[in-house]
Amino acid sequence: MSLSTAVQTLRTSVADLNAAVSELVMIVHEDRPTGSDLAMVDHLAEVVSELQAGVVAASSTLAALTDPRQLPERLPLIDRELDSASVRYWRDLRGYEPTVELRRSARGRGGEWRTWPGSVQASVMQCEEPLVAASSAVRAAWREIGELLTLYLPVPYAAPSPASSLQAPAEADSSLPKRN
Repeated sequence: MSLSTAVQTLRTSVADLNAAVSELVMIVHEDRPTGSDLAMVDHLAEVVSELQAGVVAASSTLAALTDPRQLPERLPLIDRELDSASVRYWRDLRGYEPTVELRRSARGRGGEWRTWPGSVQASVMQCEEPLVAASSAVRAAWREIGELLTLYLPVPYAAPSPASSLQAPAEADSSLPKRN
């Protein structure tokens, strides 16, 4: 992989995540049932908006890259935003409590309330794969930066160990390459 490939992979995966989260935002904000003035629905809308804000921030940071060599400087910001989005997703959307609350809010209500929680949950599930792909792309970019770093850093001088200095001269000479 190269830095250019890492940047392109990141851009693609974050764009896919952005599309999935945008769909979720649409369902939570626009498709919510009429008369949905429940605190749980407002909290869900806030969580989804915060999730979208994190993904958009990562996407904006990526869009600002004009040269792949800027990636090492900007990757910590991208990583932090995507990590925060991941925590929010798993804790506040996919966790047991949020799922139960969403289902509980629809109980005993008719009309749109019967289908809306299912639509929200389906859209939440569609965010999982792009989120995992974006996290994998960040890890791959970190690995690429690490590999490139090893090429440009000088190899530190390794002082001989005390045990090797105690070897007999013949043994020490046998480890050296022979000249023809």
